[in-house]
Amino acid sequence: MQIIIFLLEIIVIFVLIEIDSLPSQSKYIERQDSTYHSYYAINISGKYDLVLSNTPNQQKVLAWRDSFLKDEMLLHFPDLHHMSKFVNKRVVDNGNFKNELIGYMENIHGEYASGDINMAMYKEAMLNPNPSLPAY
Repeated sequence: MQIIIFLLEIIVIFVLIEIDSLPSQSKYIERQDSTYHSYYAINISGKYDLVLSNTPNQQKVLAWRDSFLKDEMLLHFPDLHHMSKFVNKRVVDNGNFKNELIGYMENIHGEYASGDINMAMYKEAMLNPNPSLPAY
């Protein structure tokens, strides 16, 4: 009986050491130079985030365009509030890219709401952000 208790104590100590060594917020994926997949990290809830911190702005636009998170954001289309909330939660950026992207989305939504563009053009603009447009 004492041996079983001793073995259980060893197992509990091992588990506590393993839990303590886990990262507190997210597990970052090793960054690779040649692909945009290297910009992803798994957040605490197990979902992927697009991590664009310390990345040049032009590369941020390209990474966003190639990101599968953009398609996941469009599950909320055409609800601008939920799409903006998605970008705020799932894009990690220490610059202005996230704010500029949301500003761009608001600008395109305004054009859609005013009737300047139709639903298909609105969706296409969300899929392929144009860095030359306002708020970008």
